[in-house]
Amino acid sequence: VQERVLPLVDQMLMKWMVKEGKDLFNLQANGEAISKGIREDLDYELFKIGLTVTGFHIQNVSYPDEVQRMAAKAASRAIFGTESAETAGTAGEAKFCPKCGTELKGANFCPNCGKKIR
Repeated sequence: VQERVLPLVDQMLMKWMVKEGKDLFNLQANGEAISKGIREDLDYELFKIGLTVTGFHIQNVSYPDEVQRMAAKAASRAIFGTESAETAGTAGEAKFCPKCGTELKGANFCPNCGKKIR
């Protein structure tokens, strides 16, 4: 079961994070909707082999240290007005879309979600 379920959960997690998570920093707030969507999709897939999913819950969302540092820096700049969250980053430092977290690489629009950055 594990070999069959884990690849499905990985795919569904990405799908529902994009659909319900809205952006990297709101995943925790949307955890219930993401869990519900994954449970329903997983139940549909496993029903084909005679299994059912009665519950699926995301208990915790944790980010790598690098992402946590970027989020803190962007929030600090946005709060103190020194720089907007959309353009947070110093020279030579990667900038990320505030909507989906994709690296921008100097783009005016996010190459992943299309959000206008500048």
